[in-house]
Amino acid sequence: MSAWTADRLPITVAPLPGEALESWIAAYARRLRTTSDGLIAHLGLGGVGVSQMALRLGEHQAAILERGTGVSGPVLAAMTLQPYDGLAIAIHPGRRALLGRLPAGRFGTARAPYCPACLQTSEGRGPLTWRLPWSFACPAHAVLLEDLCPACHRPPNMWNARRLGPRAGGACTRDDPAASSRRGCGADLTRVAAAQLPAGGLVLAGVSDDLGVCVMFMLVRWGVMVC
Repeated sequence: MSAWTADRLPITVAPLPGEALESWIAAYARRLRTTSDGLIAHLGLGGVGVSQMALRLGEHQAAILERGTGVSGPVLAAMTLQPYDGLAIAIHPGRRALLGRLPAGRFGTARAPYCPACLQTSEGRGPLTWRLPWSFACPAHAVLLEDLCPACHRPPNMWNARRLGPRAGGACTRDDPAASSRRGCGADLTRVAAAQLPAGGLVLAGVSDDLGVCVMFMLVRWGVMVC
């Protein structure tokens, strides 16, 4: 990749419908056999964190990504959390970071839960909706989303192609606390046994509309039994 110019990458990786920007960049980097940071540095965005761009893209950054990948600016912006700023999440006005509290008063987090089956079928790629605070269930596979890695017991960062691995998508890329080097945990998140939800139950029915999603999110996260 070092022999290529930053004007336009000769290999194209199209975003999946509804995909998160971090997920797409990691998939692109794996396709080019580089890292997420290496990819954006090659395009001319060295020093800019992928996690920051995943919140809100500046015009200059969007223009560079569009030039290098061929993906249009509006599509790139839709892959970030910016459209949800002030609604589902709150981005710090002076810097690209999430505020501690959401607009509705609940505490937010930059981490995303995940559906193991979705990661398996999409080679580790996933949707932006997992980053929203009310995401708790996968209607496609009728399971609750998982919050932790089964090996290191921490919220996994599954969208970060890094030099020390793991190489495959759908794996936990957090540093392994038991290893002397900074290699990734590497646990296969696609094999996690997610909690199955009853077909036709209130949880899956609530996922189909925004109000139901908010109500069911609060019930499930507060430990109220719903079926």
